[in-house]
Amino acid sequence: MKHLNATAIFQKVAQLGSFSQAASALGIAKSSVSRAIVQLEKECGVALLYRNSRRFSLTEEGGRLLSHCEVIVSEYETAMAEINQVANQARGLVRVSIPTAIGQTMIAPVLPSFLAQHPELSIDMDLSHTSISQLESGIDLAIIFGALPDSGMVATKLADISVMTCASPEYLAKHGTPSHPEDLVEHDLLLMNLPNVQKQSHWLFEDKEGQKHLVPVAGKLTLNDTIALKNVMLNHGGIVALPPYVIAEELAQGRVIRVLKGYNLPKTPLFAVFHDRARTPPKVRMFLDFVKEQVNRSLISPEEVS
Repeated sequence: MKHLNATAIFQKVAQLGSFSQAASALGIAKSSVSRAIVQLEKECGVALLYRNSRRFSLTEEGGRLLSHCEVIVSEYETAMAEINQVANQARGLVRVSIPTAIGQTMIAPVLPSFLAQHPELSIDMDLSHTSISQLESGIDLAIIFGALPDSGMVATKLADISVMTCASPEYLAKHGTPSHPEDLVEHDLLLMNLPNVQKQSHWLFEDKEGQKHLVPVAGKLTLNDTIALKNVMLNHGGIVALPPYVIAEELAQGRVIRVLKGYNLPKTPLFAVFHDRARTPPKVRMFLDFVKEQVNRSLISPEEVS
């Protein structure tokens, strides 16, 4: 790169016929121009300029170098212009990782209209609960639940996700409906295990008066996928804590019943994680804005579906 800089300086000196004018055109000190020419001559092993007190001229070798410099600098400027043009446009492939339920319910249904609006974009979407370490393996953007470990990544909070306890009517008919969090110890519980969420050994409820109720939980089944947990619950497998947007349709149909309505569980933060805020490509910024919009539009509270 230093040779490229010296080449550009030499070309400018030859074009303008003056060290001072070249320095002014390049926005650098005249001494820097002189040093660059001296260093370039040292690298070439020949004199590039004939100098006297009033003017200079190119040597034969200097003339040959100038013809090459014009090609080199022109190619460099063309390459930079093309890169800047691409960098300022939303085009190319975006590799993203999104939790299954969010991807299926919030993002996938509206992807066709998004891609129709941005025909030069392509999306490679992995529906899974990823970890920050996976961002180092080619993923441009990850949507992650829970507390984030320290890293060199940039994170922006999208939302706080509510959850609610629920079960199928058939399960409750067979095992009874809990009226207090402590009743859960008598039930089959379906548990979630996510990479950045502390493993569930207790559920912390808060009642309408602000009283806390810490209940130990255990179950025969722990899964890392929200949709899979919902399917187990729908097949009468037990009581589960799920976000309302995952089960809104089933609640409306009566296929799911909310239990412990007067008791709320803590919300879980949802983050978008990416590499570099200052140099985030437009294609990633645009898809992130799209995800933010869909999350905000799709989230519902437990009260809205009760």
